[in-house]
Amino acid sequence: MKFTDKIAVVTGAGRGIGKGIAKRLLQEGAKVTIAEIEKEAGEEALRELQSIGEAIFIPTEIASEDSVRQMVAETVNHFGGLDYLVNNA
Repeated sequence: MKFTDKIAVVTGAGRGIGKGIAKRLLQEGAKVTIAEIEKEAGEEALRELQSIGEAIFIPTEIASEDSVRQMVAETVNHFGGLDYLVNNA
């Protein structure tokens, strides 16, 4: 698995391409933060993707610097680091 023990954030991962990217990273061994503005979409994606690998959902408004800083801090706190950012949103 190419991304074993790597940590990734995927913005806009609640659906569509972002969710597909998050799924593939999980399949390749990464731990993933689903950064999504829409709570319902993020929670639904999390329920689906947790069956594949270790994922968390953090509501994030990428147009807000404070929201992005908080999401990064929560990711690092939860997983112990951050290796990749996929700016899909």
